[in-house]
Amino acid sequence: MQGRYNNSSTSLTEYRLVEQPAINWLKELGYSYIHGSELSPDNGERETYRDVILKKRFIAAILRLNPWLPSRTAEQVYKKIRDIDHPDFAMKSKMFYDMLVKGVKVPAEKDRAERTMLVKLVDFENLDNNEFLVSNQVTFEYQYQKEMYRRPDMVVFINGLPIAVFEFKSFQANETARDAFEDHRIKKEDIPQLYTYAQILVASDGLETKYGSPTSDWDRFFIWEGIFDDADLEVKEIEENHYYYIFKGKEMTSLEVLLKGLFRKEHLSEYLEDFIYNEKSGETYIKKIAMFHQFYVVRKAVAKTKKSILEGKSPEDRRIGVVWHTQGTGKSLTMLFYARKVLKLKELETPLLLFITDRRNLDEQLSGVFAEIAIAKRARSIKELQQTIKSAGGGIVFATIQKFGKRKAEEYPFLTDRRNVVIIADEAHRSQYRTLAMNLRRAIPNASFMGFTATPIEFESRSTTLVFGEHLSVYSMDKARRHGVVVPIYYEARLSELHLTNEFIDLEFDELSEFMDPDARAELKRRYAKLERLMLADKRLKNLARDIVEHFNRRIEEFPGKALIVTISRKVAVKLYQKIKELPNAPRVVVVMSGNRQRDPE
Repeated sequence: MQGRYNNSSTSLTEYRLVEQPAINWLKELGYSYIHGSELSPDNGERETYRDVILKKRFIAAILRLNPWLPSRTAEQVYKKIRDIDHPDFAMKSKMFYDMLVKGVKVPAEKDRAERTMLVKLVDFENLDNNEFLVSNQVTFEYQYQKEMYRRPDMVVFINGLPIAVFEFKSFQANETARDAFEDHRIKKEDIPQLYTYAQILVASDGLETKYGSPTSDWDRFFIWEGIFDDADLEVKEIEENHYYYIFKGKEMTSLEVLLKGLFRKEHLSEYLEDFIYNEKSGETYIKKIAMFHQFYVVRKAVAKTKKSILEGKSPEDRRIGVVWHTQGTGKSLTMLFYARKVLKLKELETPLLLFITDRRNLDEQLSGVFAEIAIAKRARSIKELQQTIKSAGGGIVFATIQKFGKRKAEEYPFLTDRRNVVIIADEAHRSQYRTLAMNLRRAIPNASFMGFTATPIEFESRSTTLVFGEHLSVYSMDKARRHGVVVPIYYEARLSELHLTNEFIDLEFDELSEFMDPDARAELKRRYAKLERLMLADKRLKNLARDIVEHFNRRIEEFPGKALIVTISRKVAVKLYQKIKELPNAPRVVVVMSGNRQRDPE
């Protein structure tokens, strides 16, 4: 094995400018430090160089956190964690994560009434019970090849478990954070046993710093901006895509911001417990972790929710606030993180969270994200919604705002006077200013309200903040573009021969026809579908297709990228696709449809 460091000037520069400062910042935050050469089997820290759990520290920690646990059972817990067995990397990672946050089941002793007990691996309530350790240049043997070794630049351990792995480069050596990410990819192949346990990966060149999950590609590595809040830093651009930050008059690099924001002990423990989501994807999982704006806004929203429910005396007091996060910045995932945290609050006595959208496809999409929560259900009819609100002890319900419609001769019924009901309105700028919203408030008069939007509005009679309260967080398009979360879109109006002046037309149709006979409703929709028939005119589609192709081909050299065409219906999309494909110089084109496949055109 090699010595502590490579003798090259590049390695020494990387250590001096990036690695050593990172260690010092974590020591300032109360982390213990030990050089990786000391975490060896010879020192009793690990059983072999292939093992990534610091056994001695792990056993000591779980005996400290679980004083009832016999030493022999602690050994069994260690082996269960060490020997997670599954052929799929992401599944193994999820299996460990579940044990990390929920505990490890072990048989109870004979004199106990319980059949099984849970062994805590981390104390998420009392941080002083845990050991936070940072180490650099830790040696790990290849998983499938003896006497071959890799050394990550830095590893953060909690109670002996490797939770985060860092790779560093030096911008002064013309190396980039992307190069550090590529090092992660190589090491993930060679020492996958380490990356199975890691929840966060960090790549930094000293100027640019990004973090992601072990299943993330580079485009899903994020920038962290914030120490205690998502708006407590002043951002200064050094050069294109490189920034430094000012916090309370002190200049900070992106790496220092990440460490003092995310890796602060209380933040890291909360992040591990509540801000990681293993999303099912076919036969495997994708580990998704929160961006900084999601972390900070959820913490603020949870605090406001507690205050609103426990102290709110008037409708104004029960306005939690507005989350204004631009499209494409993880709104659904933010809602999931918020819901998971609120449902755990014992002082709220099993709250009921009602998520309201104004589109059926949004309702389906959002309820799909929450599939991991067993108590989440989707109300498919007005009757089912009303019965659920009346009888549910708590949990999560999804519904469209149209289900708060009423027959003309009737008043929408009162459903509950519970105070621990939270109404979360998705696309709050579109749906919360009319009769349906009034019915909702009449049915649940003591509920608290929170709005999510990508486009808040401020008209004389429709104010998002007036309905839901002040902004909890603003994550603008400019900030999302700067962080690479969204890509720039260039818009140029062309051939605007037909116009829709009412953006609420679908919502109003659903509202007006809620109680109609299905056949009559379908006939009404057909009678007023003349606009679609005009757009399907063969000559118009040919001209439109030719203009799109010619314009795209002229612009592609100046603006490399993709183009998005939005149509009024699925049928128009298919017909326009066919016309474009008929042109000899047409670029590659695909059709993306939302809605029910059974109703898609053939």
